Amino acid sequence: MDEKKEFSYVQFPLCLLMETYKKDIESSLRMILRYGIMHYAKKLKYSLPDVAKQVCYYYYRHQDTMQKSIIKKIDKAIDEDLFILDEDYNGFAGDTFQPDDNISEILKLFESDPQFKADSILHYRLHLCTSINHLGISIASNDSLIDTYNRALEIQNTFEDKFGPDAMPFCKKSMLFEFIENPKDIDLFRAYIGIKSLIGQKVYVTTHKTVILSRLMGCKSNNALKNFLKSNKSAKEIYDKYSVRRQIDKLLFKLMERGFIIVLSKKHESRIYISAKLKTPSELANAILNDREKNNLKKQLAEASNLL
Repeated sequence: MDEKKEFSYVQFPLCLLMETYKKDIESSLRMILRYGIMHYAKKLKYSLPDVAKQVCYYYYRHQDTMQKSIIKKIDKAIDEDLFILDEDYNGFAGDTFQPDDNISEILKLFESDPQFKADSILHYRLHLCTSINHLGISIASNDSLIDTYNRALEIQNTFEDKFGPDAMPFCKKSMLFEFIENPKDIDLFRAYIGIKSLIGQKVYVTTHKTVILSRLMGCKSNNALKNFLKSNKSAKEIYDKYSVRRQIDKLLFKLMERGFIIVLSKKHESRIYISAKLKTPSELANAILNDREKNNLKKQLAEASNLL
């Protein structure tokens, strides 16, 4: 995975798929997206001078985006003469933004207020995460994104307290936007994410359609599935629909038509081979055969060594 391709992905817990079985599918998908943005942002490195500079820039130019807690802190610092506002140039010298005095003032405020420092670091990470060199996504309000993320995190924590650590599939941001704009084929998204949660970073996996069905419900285990189906009538209807072999086969074929996955199976076998990385059936078949040859060689070597 090259750098540009990696930056186009977001990661989130599989259990958030369960939210898409509520009435407002678009809001559920936006929750997944916002969780993915925050999850990505929290991994980014920072330096405090860069953080302070970015806070200054947004305070002068984009207060509508940054957290209200940061604005209130700087407003108070201005009243106490701890931050001297550049009313004439807003920190600019020509086309260059370099408010050295303001940066020093913000760094001093960091020393006396750990919460302000933490809020500012998060603001910087969100700015960097959504910039053109990373996810390239616009944020209207940090506070709104943080609030949605915290609700998603609570859902994840509640799920994991009951059922253990969840799977964390990846998804292209473009796919999320595609289904946000047109959620009528939401079952395709659910199935794809469920399959991705099984594959992880592997080239392909061997699985069963019943496992895929559980995953497309947002459930990584039978206990999670039983609990969910009891509590959500809409989910139960979808589960019953795709429990019919013809329907799940049709769904998987649509995913293949869209170029999302490749599926192979042998006649009279319940297991299937599935890949989201390989592009053609022959590529998947060759990958399976190559692995079989490697495993057979290892077995032969082990048997031969026992003869020594």
